[in-house]
Amino acid sequence: MLKGQYFMLTSRSCLRVTLALFTLFHGVLAWPHGYGDGYLFLRPLGEQLHVRIELPLSSLAAAVGTSPNIDQVDAHLDQYLAYIQEHLGLEQNQTALLLRPNWHGTVRVNTGSFLSVAFEPLPLVQPADALEIRYSLFFAQDSAHRGVLLVQPPEAVERNSELGQVRLIFSPERTRQTLDLYNGPELDYDIKRGGGGGVKALGLVAAAILACALLAFVLGYLWAWSQPRTRAQT
Repeated sequence: MLKGQYFMLTSRSCLRVTLALFTLFHGVLAWPHGYGDGYLFLRPLGEQLHVRIELPLSSLAAAVGTSPNIDQVDAHLDQYLAYIQEHLGLEQNQTALLLRPNWHGTVRVNTGSFLSVAFEPLPLVQPADALEIRYSLFFAQDSAHRGVLLVQPPEAVERNSELGQVRLIFSPERTRQTLDLYNGPELDYDIKRGGGGGVKALGLVAAAILACALLAFVLGYLWAWSQPRTRAQT
């Protein structure tokens, strides 16, 4: 009887500690939030600027109150576009450059589904060394979100090309920044969308669960052993 009670106590203790440790680990993993970044691609070509934005579908759906189902993107497209145009802006010489969507699609990567929107090419006045960029997407709902601006080379003509240099990072404290299309420094920032990220993440989670389970067993064993026990009456 004593052995059965001791086993049940140890099992319950292990379960409690495992759940607590896994919750803590999950929160630590989510803290950097790089997997929820948005991406703004600018490709200068002569006197035109090609603009494309890719945003996490889950963040868009949360921002406008719709379903994140990838099959319902077209049904909510007008809401998504209105939200994007409200929170994204480009200016040159204090003149707003009007963003007119001319294509959209969905992109599936290791970190989830993205809505990709391309705009009509914008006219550029040369030299294009003082573009004012405003990016305030999702910051009201998620202060950990980051907007990543990449300047692409002329040869990056594929619809969803990710070639380019990271030149600006937008955050709640930096929603307006000035960009020099041709002479700015490249930033060291991992866009975290490729290279088997999903497989690596699954491996990390599996390792974390195993570590939590082992630690929970040891802690549960010690906790149960420290509890007062009484011998069953016969």
